[in-house]
Amino acid sequence: MEAYYKRMKPSPSTPINVVDMENLPSDPVDRPRILEYDANQRDEIRRQYWLRGPYQPKEFGDRFSEASTELLSCMWALNPRDSFSMFDLSKLIRLCEFYPKDFNSTDMIEFENELEIYHQSVLNDPKFKDLNGIADLARVMVETRKNRTYPLLYRLLKLALVLPVATATVERCFSSMKIIKSNLRNRIGEEFLNACVICAVEREALVEVKDEDVMERFNNMRLRRGKI
Repeated sequence: MEAYYKRMKPSPSTPINVVDMENLPSDPVDRPRILEYDANQRDEIRRQYWLRGPYQPKEFGDRFSEASTELLSCMWALNPRDSFSMFDLSKLIRLCEFYPKDFNSTDMIEFENELEIYHQSVLNDPKFKDLNGIADLARVMVETRKNRTYPLLYRLLKLALVLPVATATVERCFSSMKIIKSNLRNRIGEEFLNACVICAVEREALVEVKDEDVMERFNNMRLRRGKI
C-alpha cells in the first residue's frame, strides 16, 4: 500500500515550474485548473486557497461605484448589534459628508461631540441592548426621547433607513449572481456573466421585448448556416 502513497518524483529532464504561492490568482476566471500544476504542488496550492477563504468576484465593478460601496460600509457603523461593537466615529462622520445638504460645517463640528456622548449613553442604557438593526435603534430612540437629545444622529439614522430602498437593485443583483454563477459554472466569463445578471435583474424591462426582435437581432449579428 505504501507504493500508492508515495509522491511522484519528477524525471531529471522535466523541470518543475516553481509556483509563487503568495501571488496565486484569486478570481475563479483567472485560476488555472488544478491538474495544470505539478502533482507535488497541488496539495500546497489547495491549502493556500483554503487559507484565503471565499473570494468575491469583481465582475460588477462597472455597475457599483466605489462611493456606493463606501456608503454602505459607513452605514454599517450605525448597527447596534453586539453592544454597538461596530461603532466607528470616523465612519459616521464620513457618512455625514455624503449628505452636504443635510449637514453643514457647523453641524459636522457638533456631530463629532454628540457622537462621543451618544456612544457612552447607549452602552450604559439597558433598553439599547439586544437590538437587531438600525430600525430597532430608531424605534428605541423615539421611545426614550433620545432623538431629541441627539438630533443630528437621529437625522443621520433616518437617512440610513431610506438607503436600503435605493440599494434594492444591488441586493437583487448579488442574489441573481449567486444563482447564475454556481459551482458548475464558476469559470463563466465576465462579459457573459454581466449579460446574464442584467437579464435576471431587469426583468420588468425585458417583458416588453418581443421574441421576434431577439431572434432577428441574433440572426443579423453574423451569417449563419441556419436561421432561428
